[in-house]
Amino acid sequence: MSELSKNIQKAILDSLQPKHLGQVDIVSIPKSSNRLMQLRSLEEVIDDFEMDQSPDSFTYVVKVKPRNKSIEKESSPSSRGDLSPGNLVEAEKTEKQNVEIDFSEIYQKEGRLNRDYLIKNAEILIRSGDYKDARKIYESLIKSNVYSAKIYFGFGLCLEKEHNYQKSQEAFEEAISFESKLLFYRSLYRVLKKQNKIKYSLEILDRSLSLSELTENERYLILKELAKSHSEQKNYDKAVSNYEKALEINPKSDQILNGLGSMYLKLGRLDDALKQFEKAEEINPKNSKAIFGLGCCYLIQNNKRLAFKCFLDSLKVDPNNSTAIYYLVKCAFELKNFDEPAKILKDYVQSSPVNSNLLYSLAAMQFHLRRYQESMMTSEKILKIQPNHQGAANLKGLNLEKIRSSH
Repeated sequence: MSELSKNIQKAILDSLQPKHLGQVDIVSIPKSSNRLMQLRSLEEVIDDFEMDQSPDSFTYVVKVKPRNKSIEKESSPSSRGDLSPGNLVEAEKTEKQNVEIDFSEIYQKEGRLNRDYLIKNAEILIRSGDYKDARKIYESLIKSNVYSAKIYFGFGLCLEKEHNYQKSQEAFEEAISFESKLLFYRSLYRVLKKQNKIKYSLEILDRSLSLSELTENERYLILKELAKSHSEQKNYDKAVSNYEKALEINPKSDQILNGLGSMYLKLGRLDDALKQFEKAEEINPKNSKAIFGLGCCYLIQNNKRLAFKCFLDSLKVDPNNSTAIYYLVKCAFELKNFDEPAKILKDYVQSSPVNSNLLYSLAAMQFHLRRYQESMMTSEKILKIQPNHQGAANLKGLNLEKIRSSH
């Protein structure tokens, strides 16, 4: 204990002896430009005192400072307790100026933590990316039996950023128990998905639809997300139900029409699927997924010419649709129509990971188009990747024969 602490302790003891109070514990709070460090020290002191708390004991926070007022730098950021990043930088510059920190903002007059002040500083820390220190503020509030939806939400957000998803889930659940807000439901849904708790996450998102504060657009976005998630889980009937409800809100959404058409197709409702894809293409002629969907419907109907045209048109809008490439190649060989598919396939294999099957299809198309030199080069490329590819070896031989016979 420092000499000053001993003198303070003696002075207090002397004044308390007539009151039959004979023990005084003094713990010095270290000087720091960072108010959060001060708060941690105070919290540790209170914890220690509470471990040996008797009914007749009392705890006070006492500040001792020189009588010379000139050392109280009112303009110093550290004296105001602002934890914003800019002010913390300024505080570091004045660390050695022996500036005392006023704790009156952290604690209210009755000794309770100043909830609003601490929440404000925690939010500043979150905005600056300091989730660890923000979390510790929320933990202090909760430990002190100070609860609110805002506190638990902030706490959950910090835990999520620290990848503690289970604890984050629990905090968001507590926030919802205090106040039902869409933000809290969506946050809980998000961390549940990160934990792969898909069934529970969908239940939470579905429950959020009952919130009275929802705008029409918010309801639409929730239904759209529910439909997409149910589709991913192969819950096609539930996906259809949510897509249909979303369509009631926005009948002109080509995305919803396209999603609904895809679900009908999965369920074998071919006529319904065709109608949705047709509506989607009418609204947005550049919707490659809708055009591709139409192609799938025509292919199931065995209308290969219309299917071929749709796959070709969809790839002109989105040349990277690998499934459309596969079906286009299939239709091209069945219809013996190779010119445009060969151009699209050549561009695709140049920009995508090497696929020997697609290269072989391209080499075969080039052969049928009598581009023997190109076909042979493509065959050689396949054989470099896969030396035992018998089809490529045979095609190379056929190309050599055609090239020799043309000279």
